[in-house]
Amino acid sequence: MSYSKNADLFDPKLRALYQNPRVIQDCQILAAEILKPAPLRSADEWADERRILPPESAEPGQWRSSRVPYMSAICRAAVDPAYRYVVMAMGSQMSKTESALNIIGHRLCDGPYMPVLFIMPTEKAARSMSNDRFQKMID
Repeated sequence: MSYSKNADLFDPKLRALYQNPRVIQDCQILAAEILKPAPLRSADEWADERRILPPESAEPGQWRSSRVPYMSAICRAAVDPAYRYVVMAMGSQMSKTESALNIIGHRLCDGPYMPVLFIMPTEKAARSMSNDRFQKMID
């Protein structure tokens, strides 16, 4: 099939779309949304706005950092480039894992986008964490 120099290579239906001002405006709005920078918020702020705990958790529903206020400074330090390491010495059941998940969720949604390595003592514990908690957080 050959085309003349002035032939319209676009389907008439497509031409109608790209000439429609509403379609152009919708594409511009979508492009602006895609290119919009992530909000400037800490991991605990991200969790307060975005994290929903599953029904089988101890406190299902919207995450509330106010329930564990001692973790806010740790979550903020973990995403602050001024700190290279964050070390916690805490008792059991003090929200360390949930806070780590909040930090990971913040990184995945708001950045800075970099690899995340979550290490557990055994493969079974890692699989359990991945399936039971992490997967439910991102669903």
